[in-house]
Amino acid sequence: LVGNVPEQRREVDDDADVRESLRALLATRFYGHILAFPSGDAFLEDIDSRESGVVLLDIYMPGRSGLDVLECLHHRRDPHEIIVITGHGDVRSAVTAMKLEASEFLEKPYRQTELFAAIDSSFSRLSARLADDQQRRKARRCIDRLTERERQVLEGLIDGKSKKAIGASLKITARTVEFHRANVMGKLGVETFPEAMRLMLLAERADPVHSHRV
Repeated sequence: LVGNVPEQRREVDDDADVRESLRALLATRFYGHILAFPSGDAFLEDIDSRESGVVLLDIYMPGRSGLDVLECLHHRRDPHEIIVITGHGDVRSAVTAMKLEASEFLEKPYRQTELFAAIDSSFSRLSARLADDQQRRKARRCIDRLTERERQVLEGLIDGKSKKAIGASLKITARTVEFHRANVMGKLGVETFPEAMRLMLLAERADPVHSHRV
């Protein structure tokens, strides 16, 4: 099960009966499209045409296993929430799945309430992640407006250096440092230095544009 919050979902399982049964079950609780895939390879071939979402992923499948798919998603850094599900779970698989940032690990047979709770929690985390990503991208756009010199001044201030020390390291006067500082505040649209520092730190955490292919 994978999906765009909250309209679209995809499920990945090699058993057709299981896929259809699960699709029917999910349709009773969740609305929108539920897209099913018979293998991890089929899912990965389609992933670039889909938005981020929640993935319900079986471990044991023909071709690439669920853990192989999970590793691919982990390296792509796409903001998905992954629920790993298997009828042959073991501690090693669970540990591997969690190291690859799976949201949940469910072993068959699972209760319907457990599945729904895992999906609800995953969508909540995904919504929070997407909102956080949006804030980081916004901060990155703000920081990218700065000139190289303005950014050097901002970095010096964040490091706790005085205007005189920053000026000496950049071979400019303290008055010029203050001029650049004022420009930084204006371009970032902030009134206090802590706000500017927060934007800088958020921008540094911004993920690069996802252009990977599996």
